[in-house]
Amino acid sequence: MTAIPRHRPVGPHISRAAFLAAGGLAGMLTLVACSGVSGGESASDGGGRSDGTAAEGELPAAEGATSYPLALTTAWGETELPERPVRIAAVSPTGRDSELLGLLGITPVIAPETVERAIWTLEALPGEIPEIFPADSEGITPYETVAAAEPDLIVVFGKSLSGEFEQLSAIAPVLAASNEDAALEADWHTELAALGEALDLSSAAERAIAEHGSWFETAREENPGFEGLTATYAVQYAEEWGLAYFSTTGSDAEQIFLDLGFSPNPLAEQFVDDDLVSAELISQLDADVLVIANNTEDETEFERLLTDQELFGKLQAARDGHVAVLHMSDDGYRFDDQEHTGNLAWALAQGGPLGKQWAAEQLIPILRTTLAR
Repeated sequence: MTAIPRHRPVGPHISRAAFLAAGGLAGMLTLVACSGVSGGESASDGGGRSDGTAAEGELPAAEGATSYPLALTTAWGETELPERPVRIAAVSPTGRDSELLGLLGITPVIAPETVERAIWTLEALPGEIPEIFPADSEGITPYETVAAAEPDLIVVFGKSLSGEFEQLSAIAPVLAASNEDAALEADWHTELAALGEALDLSSAAERAIAEHGSWFETAREENPGFEGLTATYAVQYAEEWGLAYFSTTGSDAEQIFLDLGFSPNPLAEQFVDDDLVSAELISQLDADVLVIANNTEDETEFERLLTDQELFGKLQAARDGHVAVLHMSDDGYRFDDQEHTGNLAWALAQGGPLGKQWAAEQLIPILRTTLAR
């Protein structure tokens, strides 16, 4: 994960990496079996409808593959899931828990307010989340609020539970990363598989993973012009916070470009440990296409800080006209004088499958337009 050695404003445009590494939300936003009772409940048992879909407040029909009680082993301890859960709490500040639940057609009983910036998640949920809690500036889960929601499973992906596991496990069984490093990695395939097993929806999880791959395969086929090109995605903050290189090697943003057929940018690796792009490093932004998110207060400041700089004008991407500037706002972004709803910066950084696909859907016409100039 990209290390960010300076603080950035906590707000709707901050990346997941910044949320995890900056001083707020403790290690998290400025923008991730034993034998026993069978899991084959009927709809009357709270297991969902027989057609496999879920009404609001229900789960999709159980597949009958998971046996309960089920041991849930995490990096911080182990809990046991006595039976198939029906009230699931999603409490990670990344919002990735809620996104994965949405992918399986399940609405959590409680989630952090960060989920409200992810329209791709809200659109996927079959119902409205009953309880939304504020994201604490230190990333601490509001235990009493979560307990009041009476969950029978707490899901926490994309966050370390060091110092929190004992309190959470006293409320309900906890599904989280199996090792400390994985807690801050965006391996949603592994997370979704674990969630599918816990909810007796392993086949549904496998289908979702396959469908995600198929969508990007189709996107590559429909956009052969992207193949072999390089791309850079960077975010310009206010002067005190600087310019950040977000499509670093191994990042979520880079993976979206790779999934669309782009080739790795050899300039990206130098920013893995420190994504700050100082004035003398502006030349290292270069690529066949450059996408810049303007996260400053106004366009004049953005131009002064970046696009009016002499080194920026010397970029091959700038000389070719292959620079896409996205002007960010609280609830969307503007490109080529057209307003769009949805937090694209968050989708590019947070690492979930729905967010990645939504980001790609937004980027494809932007990239086509920019490369055609």
